[in-house]
Amino acid sequence: MARKKAAKVYRLLIIEDVFSLKESIKECFASVEDNEYKVDFSDSFTEGLNKIRSRHYDLIIIDVRLAQTACEDFCRSFREYCVSPAVFILDINNEEEMKYVYSMSPAGLIVRPFTALDVFESVVDYFDRCEIRKPDQILKYCGIMMNASTGLVMVDGIPAEVTQKASQVLKILLKNKAKLVSREKLIKEVWGSDYQGSDRVLDNQIKILRKQLGSKGKLIRLVKGKGYVLER
Repeated sequence: MARKKAAKVYRLLIIEDVFSLKESIKECFASVEDNEYKVDFSDSFTEGLNKIRSRHYDLIIIDVRLAQTACEDFCRSFREYCVSPAVFILDINNEEEMKYVYSMSPAGLIVRPFTALDVFESVVDYFDRCEIRKPDQILKYCGIMMNASTGLVMVDGIPAEVTQKASQVLKILLKNKAKLVSREKLIKEVWGSDYQGSDRVLDNQIKILRKQLGSKGKLIRLVKGKGYVLER
């Protein structure tokens, strides 16, 4: 007899304090048969942060109203402990909420007024659009942390703005931390095997990446004539 394929388990955290809404959301996810959703709830942003510190979540849904009430600089507080993708519930007519949310590269938005079904559909849509994050997709080295699924980069717990090409270079270096990565490998994986331009383009991206990583940029070391290595 063929063994039944194990269902994927998606662990979610929903930061919301309206009891009736939470009960309706539970019912939506309980009705799913193909995939299993493990849903945790937090009534406050502070409680949510405590849960984020202690376990991994594949997706987090945050009501911005609760986050702003708990902490003026909730963006930094949240990303200090979390690299998981997040969907935000917000009022699109509230400029302050919009500013906070877009500074955090949201995985999705839920606009007020909303229902439990809106939350459910947003979660399903996210997992339809991108592969679920696996533990080995969180890349870390000496204070540098990267979510390979979302591209989010953090340096010593603070989000860093890393451009697209520089981010691709960083991902390769992190996957091969403390190992020499040849110039040929970096160029092929970032620019493609048919790239015919100068290899100086790689040096320019390394220069940009070092600057974007701040004090951690010095960890990227050139091995003359061979390539680059990320090491202390």
